[in-house]
Amino acid sequence: MFTQLKLLLYLQSIRSPLLTYIFLTFTMSIETPVVILFSSILYWTVDKVFGMELLFNLSTNITLNSGLKDLIRFPRPIGSKNLTSLHLPTATGYSFPSGHTQIATTFWESMMLHFKHSYMYIIGTIFIICIGFSRIYLGVHWPTDVIGAIVTGTMCTLLCHKAFNYILNTKKNSILIYIYIPFLIICFILKDGSYIKVAGLYGGLILGYILESKFVKFSTKVPLKDKIMRGLLGILSLFLFYLALDYTFPSYLILIYLKYFATCCFAIAFVPYMFTIFHI
Repeated sequence: MFTQLKLLLYLQSIRSPLLTYIFLTFTMSIETPVVILFSSILYWTVDKVFGMELLFNLSTNITLNSGLKDLIRFPRPIGSKNLTSLHLPTATGYSFPSGHTQIATTFWESMMLHFKHSYMYIIGTIFIICIGFSRIYLGVHWPTDVIGAIVTGTMCTLLCHKAFNYILNTKKNSILIYIYIPFLIICFILKDGSYIKVAGLYGGLILGYILESKFVKFSTKVPLKDKIMRGLLGILSLFLFYLALDYTFPSYLILIYLKYFATCCFAIAFVPYMFTIFHI
């Protein structure tokens, strides 16, 4: 730990406004709302199957990361002697493994597995390394947090990729429920608000996928103007739906779970259903 702190203090000593801006930009590029919204728009408008796989990979990794943090409870370097950590709003909860790094690993590894081009491997690797390093540079994570997140994210994403494609080819959607059950059980063990939110999103994603694949069956093969309308309708309706639930649901853990569960299910199944109603 002392050696890791020495590294953080050294990076602090070479900070500059330009470097801080660069690494903060890398950090902000992989914020959870950003990648989830991007993946949702991809799912609605461009590539339904890959968009869904990306959302599945991200949801699994985000839920796993949140659970590991609450189970391991390793403290962040924030508050260490002589260390000034930057941009603390991006550093909530426990330290290991790094959430931003695991999300970056998941997102870019999913891109690599899908496109299978050398340029995507190069770009993805650069972004994973830079985002992981940004968390160390900002003084909000230990190097071991970043390494652990890359290893965990890589392994989990590979398993998710294989599982999703198996489910897609065999139509055995019930496997998704079996995958989700351990994460749901952890809700009752941890009773943590942050974990319950992501577990709710994950559950809503699974139910939404099952409902959409059975009843809606929308296609992304539509004209460009319809794709634009889908994106606008999806974002607006999802925003209003979430606001309505947020306004009406009290802050009880079970209701927090249901709010995020319903929001994700709405995005995956009901928003595409609206596309079919409005013929876009």
